[in-house]
Amino acid sequence: MALKKQIEQHELRIASLEVSTSWQAVSDRDPSRVAPITRAVITAINTMLIDLTAAMSHKDWLSHHQRQKQGIRRAHTLGNFRGKQADQKRQQKVMYYR
Repeated sequence: MALKKQIEQHELRIASLEVSTSWQAVSDRDPSRVAPITRAVITAINTMLIDLTAAMSHKDWLSHHQRQKQGIRRAHTLGNFRGKQADQKRQQKVMYYR
């Protein structure tokens, strides 16, 4: 949450293509013409949607990482996993230039 606190401290506004309300929050309209309540509601909705998007993205990353681990574990049990293979040509170049 350190990043979120820094964003709030510097009063930065985030615009995201996926969050349509974020464009309303950063529009070029004169801020004095927008009612404070309207601005607060749009900011709250925008923050909630960005937090939700970040949480979903993190969950997706975790599930992808977990599926990858499961696949590697399964390949190990079947004897198909060999890991990253050595690059023989690259090693020869290293030995040549040494």
